[in-house]
Amino acid sequence: MELGITTWNDDLPGWVVRPFCPPGFGDSDWDFWSGTYEMGGIWGGANVPESSAPYADYNIASDGCDENGVEIGIGFPRQLAQDTLYLAFAELYPGNESSSRMAASVSMKSNDCNNLGLSPQTDCMGLNTDRDPPVGFDGSALLVNSSRNWTVPACFLMGEEFTNPIRYAPGVSGCPTVVYY
Repeated sequence: MELGITTWNDDLPGWVVRPFCPPGFGDSDWDFWSGTYEMGGIWGGANVPESSAPYADYNIASDGCDENGVEIGIGFPRQLAQDTLYLAFAELYPGNESSSRMAASVSMKSNDCNNLGLSPQTDCMGLNTDRDPPVGFDGSALLVNSSRNWTVPACFLMGEEFTNPIRYAPGVSGCPTVVYY
């Protein structure tokens, strides 16, 4: 399972994928509101059990030049308890943009690391696109659709019982203000 936020820079070409971005058009990981994991980001799961094999999905080689995907993966989601609120975070250096359009999603991934004798990690998850998700699960779900044109920085809340996601501006309802180091 991977949970993530994708941000876009609409001034960059989306029809070209990394690492083939034209010079000056998405060839910098700083061309978004935040940098990428490759630029020194850290992540953590405040109460996510180690037995669930959490990992940072920092492989963005096939993303469009106009997008920055920041995802946190759970290698063994069945190790998570039902009806439990888990907290995970990604902390990234600020990028060159003051804001970026965003979307959020969750998706089920095949754990192909097992086939290789490896622990779940960014380079061997989701390779087998022919695997069906477990019974009762869809392959993916949008939590915040990009057509809302919401931007980061902000905080977002979406749950199973919600009809629509909720957006909080920094400094509102406990959403932290943006801090640059």
